[in-house]
Amino acid sequence: MKKKIVIFRLLNSFTLAHALLFLIYLKDIKIDIFYIGVLFSITYISNLLTELPFGYFADTKSKKLSYYIGSFFTVLSLLIFIIYKDFSLIIIASILYGIGMSGKSGSAEAVLINNLDKDFQKLYFEIGNKINLYTNAFMAIFIGYLYKLDRSLPFYISLISELLLLTFVIRIKESKYIVNKKLIKATVMNNTIKSVLKNYDIYIFLALMYLVIPQLSVYLPAYLKEHISIEYIGILIFLFNIIPILGSKIYDMKLSILENKKLLYITLIYLTILLFMMSISNFTFFLLLYGLSRIANGWIFMVISKILNNISNNENRATMLSIKSTVMSLMFIFSDPLFGYIISQHSIKFSYFISGLVILSGIIIIIFSRRNENV
Repeated sequence: MKKKIVIFRLLNSFTLAHALLFLIYLKDIKIDIFYIGVLFSITYISNLLTELPFGYFADTKSKKLSYYIGSFFTVLSLLIFIIYKDFSLIIIASILYGIGMSGKSGSAEAVLINNLDKDFQKLYFEIGNKINLYTNAFMAIFIGYLYKLDRSLPFYISLISELLLLTFVIRIKESKYIVNKKLIKATVMNNTIKSVLKNYDIYIFLALMYLVIPQLSVYLPAYLKEHISIEYIGILIFLFNIIPILGSKIYDMKLSILENKKLLYITLIYLTILLFMMSISNFTFFLLLYGLSRIANGWIFMVISKILNNISNNENRATMLSIKSTVMSLMFIFSDPLFGYIISQHSIKFSYFISGLVILSGIIIIIFSRRNENV
């Protein structure tokens, strides 16, 4: 079972190879930074509109079928990205990619997790976190060189990985429950609503995370390109992706004993301080501060996944993961054009100042949350 976890998470990581320099790719085909933000929003609008229906379909019909549909749309979108450079076709590809994200979101992962006992479920997230960190570091060191050879090569890596992952998912056995269909639909819906209402502050936290934190890395390559050449950007990103591995070791040795919610609060405060400092620093000091911010990536997304797994069950896990992705998409719809506009009109460092203000406001909201129980 451990081997299956490793293969699944490894292939899943490489399906995102194209995302590493996607913003630079769009700039290189002469798309303005503001319209890049709009383009990202289009992707997440299509994802938002289809996320929950796919999650509900996965839990009440078939998780694997949901994944197959999502994988089909993802492959189709990657082929369009590879073949065409026209902006209107890129919009279509972005819409298809958003739908593909919805179909795949949590469905195959839910199938795999449902076949694990509690101990292996915990192992799944810990192994997955380490694999993501190592593969991200590995991709960063060679994607820049591949991109310099041919801008389409990262898309080919994503496409091949997607097809291999689809082949792997086909071979996973999906657990079937022989129950009344109306009963399982009602159970999934009721359990999901109760869980979301009970743990609403976790979703506020998620919203803050996805509104701000991805922007730290999404627009970074464009900022780096103003100072260094493309192949050195790959090396820098490689170094930045090594840092979360240190963060994961810090988590294992010191932070794993903390209650999850408390650890998330501490992480938010840590990132807020760094964001404000990054907004007023020179390039060299900025790189140092950004490197320090990457330490938190060693645990933060794994902790979120553990929390969501703890408040889910086998029947509604795909729906709960879809809600997580819906929150992500909703925040990206606002954040991508917002930060794209801020960067185009001001600077990336000013966007970090705004990010710090957003997180600081969120900390105040979460502190006054009514929820006290551990998760």
